[in-house]
Amino acid sequence: MEGKMVYTILLVVIVVLALSLAISVFVLFVTLKGLNTEVKPGDQFAQIDNGPKAVPVEQIAKFEIFDEDSDPFFSLAMEEGREDSVLIARITLKCDEGKNNNNAERVATLFDKYHSDIQETVRMYINDLQPSVAATNDMQKKVKLDLKDKINEIFDQGEKEKQYIVVDVVLSKWFVQ
Repeated sequence: MEGKMVYTILLVVIVVLALSLAISVFVLFVTLKGLNTEVKPGDQFAQIDNGPKAVPVEQIAKFEIFDEDSDPFFSLAMEEGREDSVLIARITLKCDEGKNNNNAERVATLFDKYHSDIQETVRMYINDLQPSVAATNDMQKKVKLDLKDKINEIFDQGEKEKQYIVVDVVLSKWFVQ
């Protein structure tokens, strides 16, 4: 009798696991089917790390966050054993202008409108970085993704749904001293 009970319990556990696996696979396929993943041959797409859409290269506008003639300096957070650590970086936004660049004027207007807010957000974010961590490639990837999310939030102020205008943040001349 006890052997049948253990057998029944094991059978129930196996059935529950099989059903949960089947439901998970079903949900996964239904979710993926709803995404537009169709890529036409010959299309060139921008590299997007964490965006909801692929954007053709010809639909991307670049905006310098800080003056193009100078490389901005950022003071990094104080760290034991290091004084006055500085980061020099050029930060460029790649923004989606929409099909046939029909949103080019709107994107430029938004950038001009929120330019000082974007600069402040970038400065505050980078000023909180630890110098020993800021020099690593992993941190640069995290900074790119975090800044993209924060700047998209700035652009989305007053909007009903997310716009995902910023598709990438380019960090060049990244130098920690």
